[in-house]
Parts: sequence; C-alpha cells; structure tokens
Amino acid sequence: MRSGPVRLGQLTRLIPEASKKMLTQHLRQLEADGIVRRTDKSDLVLHVEYQFEEGSVEDTLALLDSLIRWGNKYMEVFGQKQA
Repeated sequence: MRSGPVRLGQLTRLIPEASKKMLTQHLRQLEADGIVRRTDKSDLVLHVEYQFEEGSVEDTLALLDSLIRWGNKYMEVFGQKQA
C-alpha cells in the first residue's frame, strides 16, 4: 500500500504466511481505526481495494519504516537473516 491501492489477493501473495481470513480481519480493524480506506469497485466481479487514508500516510509509513529498522537490527543481534 506504500505505492497505492492494493487488492486483498495482492496482499496474500506478498504475505503468504498470513491467511486471507487474518488479513481481512486486520484490514477491517485498520479501517475502523481510520488508518486504511476500503474502496468497493465491484460491478460484476468482486473488486475491493485498500489504501492508507490520506491524513495517515506519512505518519504510518514513518512508523512502519522505524519498525523495519528495529526488526532488522534485532535480527542482526540474534544472527537471523534480514528482511
């Protein structure tokens, strides 16, 4: 979602360890918290996109980048492969 709207199927391919059900639950919670926007573009075929809310993009990405740096540092300390 960093570069724009994504569909649930795209997220499941990017995060294969997460089940579709869990991704959906977390996206719904992020939507309820005002962090993510869900857009239903369905006509004949189910088409739903998720993207960060306009006002939260910069803060959310800064937080995620910080968590990535922390995770990579933590993995280095314990000899794990970096993400």
